[in-house]
Amino acid sequence: AEVCLLPLKSAPSGKEVYGYYALDITVYKRLMDRLLAQQSLQEKVLAHLRDGLILLDEEERMVYLNPTAENLLGRTSLESLHRPLPFAVQTDPFFWEGRLLEVKEVPLQDKGHRFLVLRDLSKLWQAERFSQLFHAVIQEGPIGVLIFEEGEAPPRPLYANKRLLSWLQIEEKSDAYPALLRYLSRQEQKVMELGLRDQ
Repeated sequence: AEVCLLPLKSAPSGKEVYGYYALDITVYKRLMDRLLAQQSLQEKVLAHLRDGLILLDEEERMVYLNPTAENLLGRTSLESLHRPLPFAVQTDPFFWEGRLLEVKEVPLQDKGHRFLVLRDLSKLWQAERFSQLFHAVIQEGPIGVLIFEEGEAPPRPLYANKRLLSWLQIEEKSDAYPALLRYLSRQEQKVMELGLRDQ
């Protein structure tokens, strides 16, 4: 309950008279507690998202940044709030502070504000670069590579690089396994067959 003091008119004796009334605020308090719990949960969720979230006002100034956005921008909320975005919003990924970033705008019902989702693509970009480099090394490198699938007789080749095909003097990867056997000693052939059988 919430108890309130209510001053009344002065009594004929000259003494002040006060009344107290109590309001049952159980429902109101439960609603407030629930609202605060939801706000706390929302803040925790926003703080731990992998994407940066930025809210811009009608003058294109930042009015909200979650911790991920702060990290991606390299600035705290105190340094960023009520300031314009440090980069132009664009559809293509771009580099910012040594990271490859992507910005997507999420439509809002409030026409005065813009909501941006900032995603760090750096790891994906680095993985793609490594994959391309690895593929180039495997394809063009000095080592012959043959990858085959076990369980079939003869094993089915899945991949053979250019170097191996040139050494075996064949053009199709499907011919690589039988062609390779011609160049192995009998003992190496037995080791390979036993190894395939054991697996």
